[in-house]
Order: sequence, then C-alpha cells, then structure tokens
Amino acid sequence: MHTSTVTNVRELLAPIGRLDGIWATFVLSGTGQLMLWDVPRVLSEEALDQVSTPLVSLCDALGRGYSEIDFCVLRYAKHRLCLHATADGMVCVVASPAVNMPALKTAAAITLRRLGPLLRPGRGEGEHV
Repeated sequence: MHTSTVTNVRELLAPIGRLDGIWATFVLSGTGQLMLWDVPRVLSEEALDQVSTPLVSLCDALGRGYSEIDFCVLRYAKHRLCLHATADGMVCVVASPAVNMPALKTAAAITLRRLGPLLRPGRGEGEHV
C-alpha cells in the first residue's frame, strides 16, 4: 500500500487510535463491506471479511429495524468488542477491558461521522494499515 494511503487511513481512524487499550479498529459499510482497517498483521483481510456479515446481522437484530446503534459493547474475558453503527456503516473496535468507554464512545461517533461520505455506496475498495 502506498504510504500516503496508510497515512490517510491512520488519520481517519485517529480519534480511536489515540486512546489507550485499543487493539484493533475496522470499519464496515452499511452493506457489510470491509472498508478500512487498522489491525495487527495476524488478522487477515479474509478473517475480517468472515466476521463482517455476522456483525451486520447482529446490528440488525439489536437495532430492531432501526439503522443506528448508538454504542454496543460485547464483553469477553480478555477483550471488548465495541460497535457503533449508522445507515452508512459501522465502526468496530477490539479493546482491552480497561479502555475508557466514554472516550471510546465519543471517538467512535466522531470517526463514523467523518467517514460517512466515504461509506456510501459507490466508493472504492477497502484500505488496510
């Protein structure tokens, strides 16, 4: 990937990336397409593609017909999966249990608002950091 593209992805995801305890961040379009990701190299694009459909289905179920989920946290023993969704897309964050949740909620909302125009149908392929 071109260096400027990596920089652009990091800038777009910066509100989340600046927080302590963030392990991975990825963004799905409203249709579940993987758009952006900043994850450890051990997680492949294919692995993220495999979880995108179940995550979109989960948001549909939790949203009960609404296109937005303000903030959802799935708590596991060693990590948290945090989701923030609108009709345009979804920000997904894997974080440590010690992450500052109010700060993460705010950062996810800011990130998704910034990404809105990029997530609408007709945009290009995803970008990886």
